[in-house]
Amino acid sequence: MLIARTKPISPSKAYSFYSCKLRFLAETEQTTLPKTPVGMAALLGTVTHMVIDRYLAKAHHNFEEVVHDLRVMLKNIILSTSSTASAVAYVLDKFGDGDVVTYGQIGQAARYVDRVLREFVKKQPTGQRFSHHNTCPDFIGSEKKLDSASLQIAGKPDLTYFSEDNTLVVVDFKTGRITTEDGINLNYLFQVACYGAILQELTGISNIQLRLIGSDADYNAPLSADLLHQVKYFSETVKRELPLHIAFDANQLATLGESCQSCSVRPGCSAYLKAMTSSGMEEKQFVSPFDAAGQVVEISGDGELLTIQLEDVTGLLKQIRNIPSSLLKQSIKVGHFVAMFNLNTQESSARSKAFVNYFIIDTEKPQNSAFQSYIHVLQ
Repeated sequence: MLIARTKPISPSKAYSFYSCKLRFLAETEQTTLPKTPVGMAALLGTVTHMVIDRYLAKAHHNFEEVVHDLRVMLKNIILSTSSTASAVAYVLDKFGDGDVVTYGQIGQAARYVDRVLREFVKKQPTGQRFSHHNTCPDFIGSEKKLDSASLQIAGKPDLTYFSEDNTLVVVDFKTGRITTEDGINLNYLFQVACYGAILQELTGISNIQLRLIGSDADYNAPLSADLLHQVKYFSETVKRELPLHIAFDANQLATLGESCQSCSVRPGCSAYLKAMTSSGMEEKQFVSPFDAAGQVVEISGDGELLTIQLEDVTGLLKQIRNIPSSLLKQSIKVGHFVAMFNLNTQESSARSKAFVNYFIIDTEKPQNSAFQSYIHVLQ
């Protein structure tokens, strides 16, 4: 399969370029590569951003309204996605939205929205949140598109505004943690630095502040010369190694590494599939313990929820329970070789260095279901 870069670089995907160029392209370009479904945390994060954007245009907000909007919009986004044949769609249909996301998760998202709105909406109680600065009116506000032809980077930061001391601030809302054991998440910092670099180019303003608002911290830093250099170096590297409209063999772009375990395009990555079906430990170290592959030796169930037993290349038997038949885009028969991704397990430790008991739908506690599960028939 051939794949080409046809779009500007997305700052939110920049982190994956150095680890795997296939992932970098496939997560932003339209390809036929199969992907795992978006997770509930990401869906709730998307909805949280949508609610923030809606209320930023208002002079006030109500916490109960925010909770209601989060629930309604989350349900709508689940139903509107093309991936209706998914575990989350099954749980939503059979058990209701209360078993798709917990009240605690909704409450946490609502508190994050409230925290953001209390800071930004109250600045302009008349409803005009941020007055347009006469030097760059097109780039100030919520979700304003920034595009640099020279950097070939484009995206929409969550918010740009002028602070009281006339500093141009670019903000990215992160509904999860923005810190790690080593400090600020450098991937997030680089993302907002990309926005800052574009703003500096478009406005000619050198005094730009970068801001990340996470669930755990609020980070402020200037767009330093070092960060600006990193963005420009990254841009030149991408332009050199993945020039626009030049097709590459997808197999040659793939690189096995630790990031494979969280990659959404691994069901369509030949390098990853080879590692899954390999008996060698060197390649296996990059395979998620929640993925399983093997030949189907037994299928049982009531027609709606199936149990499939696989035998992997080492002869180890693995059982996957409560598979909704709606997830099977292809018919599965005994003898087929199947790969399954993002499964769940109740095993506290793996036997023989590998889990053998998995499930997709948890009928007792549906919220524990494997919402990002994906099944791919290889032969």
